[in-house]
Amino acid sequence: MTNETRKGITCGTIGSSGFDELRAQELICLGREARLLYRKGASLKKENRLGEKDLSEMLPVQIPLEDDLPEPFKGRQYTILAPLVFTQIVLRFIGQRLVFGFIAEPIDSERRNKELFIVYRGSQTPWDWISNFRIFQTKHSLFDANGVPGEVHRGFNAQYTRPDKMRKQPSIAQIIENTLTPNVVAGRTIYIAGHSLGGALATLTAAHVKQLHPETDVHLYSSASPRVGDGQFAKYFTTRQIKAFRIYNTADTVPTLPPRFESPFEMAQYVHVGVNIPFTSQTESREFNHTLPIYARAVGLDYEQFNYLPKGQSLPFKCEP
Repeated sequence: MTNETRKGITCGTIGSSGFDELRAQELICLGREARLLYRKGASLKKENRLGEKDLSEMLPVQIPLEDDLPEPFKGRQYTILAPLVFTQIVLRFIGQRLVFGFIAEPIDSERRNKELFIVYRGSQTPWDWISNFRIFQTKHSLFDANGVPGEVHRGFNAQYTRPDKMRKQPSIAQIIENTLTPNVVAGRTIYIAGHSLGGALATLTAAHVKQLHPETDVHLYSSASPRVGDGQFAKYFTTRQIKAFRIYNTADTVPTLPPRFESPFEMAQYVHVGVNIPFTSQTESREFNHTLPIYARAVGLDYEQFNYLPKGQSLPFKCEP
């Protein structure tokens, strides 16, 4: 598809005062790296290069942001403290290890002891969306006995808290608990982000990290996130002063899911968390309204650098001023 044949659309941008757009840009750039890390893991499995090793042992340990990104991101590097790997169960029997994101710190000495990042990719596989549509809320010890109130989405909860017992591998929640020791967290602000399904996992992570480290400053930047939990869960973000921002395209369907009601006979259950940061980009396609390039454009990045299609394929739209 040539640039001449692509449909020109008006892409919205964010205009909210008090919103740290530069931080949002950095986190969306890291979200792209999470997607690339997923592809690296998929390539290792396809080439059968894992042998007896677990996927997490074969992944890169550093993240260089590519040279095509604008200043001040050009040349930035991060050390991966732990990849966030989950076993997706297919048809109850087949398990595939998938990379969902990472925990990282800046290599830059001025930032390394001040900042920590937990970043998730968006939905990549049909099996991701099977979990997305397991809509009924559920209580789990992570959000009950450990002090986070309310009920949350069953599928998101499972992807965050379920270990791989067959392969003796920890859950994403356990990886976070094992990595974020008091010594690692001390004196740092933790930034948590994700797009789509990754936004839902980031929301659960923010609540979990604040419970583990109550005195730590936690910032959540979700983009295109579905609803995650009920009113009690959402209230926790306010009472515990988690700084949460929800970036969403008003033409994107995913942030309207799951529906606020589990059935016509129940009170509203699913509630978004955080400060609403809306924009409007209408591509005339529900799929493309939801994509990372649209969200990258909204925070002032070059959307072309977030093309997720196979190499050589152009996005079917071009954003116009």
